[in-house]
Amino acid sequence: MAITHSFENAYTIVDYTEELMLVPNMWNLVEQEGIFSSEGVGTNVVVFDKTETTAQVVVDKPYGERSTFGGNEQTGLYSYAIPTFPLDDDITVGDVYGLRRVGTADMRESVENVVAKKVTQIRRSHAITAEYARCQAIQGLVYAPNGTIPTTNWYTEFGQTQTTINFDFANTAIDQRANVQEVVAHIQDSFHSGGVLEEIIFFCTPNWFAALISNAQIEAAYTYYSSTQEPLRNDLRFGMYRRFTWQGVTFIEYRGAKPDGTPYFPEVTGGQAWALPRGSDSFMTYYAPAYRFDSIGSDGAESYMWTYEDQRQSVIEIQSESNFLCMSKRPELVVLCTNTV
Repeated sequence: MAITHSFENAYTIVDYTEELMLVPNMWNLVEQEGIFSSEGVGTNVVVFDKTETTAQVVVDKPYGERSTFGGNEQTGLYSYAIPTFPLDDDITVGDVYGLRRVGTADMRESVENVVAKKVTQIRRSHAITAEYARCQAIQGLVYAPNGTIPTTNWYTEFGQTQTTINFDFANTAIDQRANVQEVVAHIQDSFHSGGVLEEIIFFCTPNWFAALISNAQIEAAYTYYSSTQEPLRNDLRFGMYRRFTWQGVTFIEYRGAKPDGTPYFPEVTGGQAWALPRGSDSFMTYYAPAYRFDSIGSDGAESYMWTYEDQRQSVIEIQSESNFLCMSKRPELVVLCTNTV
């Protein structure tokens, strides 16, 4: 253990213990679950076609007769601006000169260490922002709080209405299996992607998850639920996310919140959950290039960062930006699950 001079008496030495670090929680469940696919695009606009194909059951005709015709595809063109999220910082001589490195007894602060800490903070902020934006997209919303792009709601954009199913966990007469199967049936009937529906996940607020596992019909199943096959449940993240598989779907408690305490998924009395499929291309994050000459003609990356030192050797400027749009192309695949209290 290191020793240092007492801050109260310069002639006294004291033990110097480890630094106490208070770091915001890195809630990144949606990213970990792989719900969103990502794609870099060459400009700050994403453009795509939405095509609805047709199919039919063919009826028989007399041999040689031909009078049945197939239908035409319906195609629409969609275009959306990608917002920019810049975050800058700087380091002055006063941030380094004559200072002790925090967490050490007598080590001098260094420019490299201060820069590294600033870069880590910036990266953490961009990661938090991206996760919050994904959660907003699951709710059908567009994360651009300053209104720099006109798009605000994916349900409105794609002409869909959100489906809501109430579980009413306090009512013991309700068969909760029927509620779960209604959610599954809606997602299966709406899937229409040509892919394979891998799994249905419920992102649950704490109140909804607590009501779920307290329901008389579900309580015993949760109590004796074995999770040895799930590394996410058994590793260090177990304290972050409780999960439970029942009736073929997975319920995950998500306590994620911004540093100011605002939940990623809004909490209400009784709670809410958002059920959605894994294994579709319905949820996308599009990245645009940086606003720089050397990014022209290249596809966007997840984030960018640069450092600049002025000629007077008095300040180092750190600039960063992440240009992305989290989109729910198929918002009808998300079911809002409520709970009557």
